[in-house]
Amino acid sequence: MPKLYFADNWEDATGFAPDTYLDITPVFDGWFEACALFPMWRGETGFRYDDYYRSLAVERGCLSGFAHAVALMSPPEQLARHVQAL
Repeated sequence: MPKLYFADNWEDATGFAPDTYLDITPVFDGWFEACALFPMWRGETGFRYDDYYRSLAVERGCLSGFAHAVALMSPPEQLARHVQAL
């Protein structure tokens, strides 16, 4: 069954409560190389995206036992369990 996940980002961090951590270690370097192609990522619009997301990936990795991770949040209705017995 498909699932919906919301990604962690600085623009709307209020109310973000991660419930899933995804190991991004194998793609970490390539992802940052690709992002560096965009001026905003390099801080040319005033926010230091590279520094923020590089540090966040390490922090999320520390919390989840990976070298680098992203945090994801499921909508509340996706977390509800509907069981007939335990």
